[in-house]
Amino acid sequence: MSFVNDRSAEAMPFMKQRVDEQLQHFVEIMTVRTKQNSPVAPVRGGTNRRSIRWERLGALKFRVFTESGYGAYLELGTYKMAARPYFATAFRQAVAEFKAGR
Repeated sequence: MSFVNDRSAEAMPFMKQRVDEQLQHFVEIMTVRTKQNSPVAPVRGGTNRRSIRWERLGALKFRVFTESGYGAYLELGTYKMAARPYFATAFRQAVAEFKAGR
């Protein structure tokens, strides 16, 4: 009689590590694209771009953010200013690059 030996528990730490590495790679790609896409004022611009960072929040948890204080206004717009999405654009670009294996 034959039987199957379940060894999936042994594989889980390895799989979690690989997923975490891939997720960090995605976050790094997105951070680069977000900085490239961030609108820059012609005079003394670039504050928002320079303030874009990523951080690890825990296992399998990361975030990409801006510390400029006005990044959301650029992304979403205001009643006086049209939206200039750069985070959403960066996310789509990062997904495409990640799928392509870059």
